[in-house]
Amino acid sequence: MIDLKNSTIKSWIWWLLGGFSALSLLVFVVLQQKNKNCQGVIVQLDEKAEYPFFVENDIKDLVTLNRADQLDEMLFQEINLQTIENRVLKNRLIKTCRAYRDLSGYLVVAIEQHKPIGRLVNYS
Repeated sequence: MIDLKNSTIKSWIWWLLGGFSALSLLVFVVLQQKNKNCQGVIVQLDEKAEYPFFVENDIKDLVTLNRADQLDEMLFQEINLQTIENRVLKNRLIKTCRAYRDLSGYLVVAIEQHKPIGRLVNYS
């Protein structure tokens, strides 16, 4: 019986130490990521689009209000991702927009464009 108690106590101690270590690591990573600067903007365009409406610089201009908003070297705490998504979605040719940050410190903006239903051609 005593051996059973000792092994149970040891098991509980190992579980507590493991949980504390995992929690400590999680807090460390969160604090480290919180104070990271934006390294730049990465644009992921719609890969399924047959006729792309946009190039990477078009989306970067929408994100930064034609380069008026400099996101490079800003703290991610100061960047509102919802505001960036709303800026991009003001363009009616864009169906969806997701803005998020990756672990390398880049702001990623992924868009999906609407599928065109027709094309106007002017023969003059």
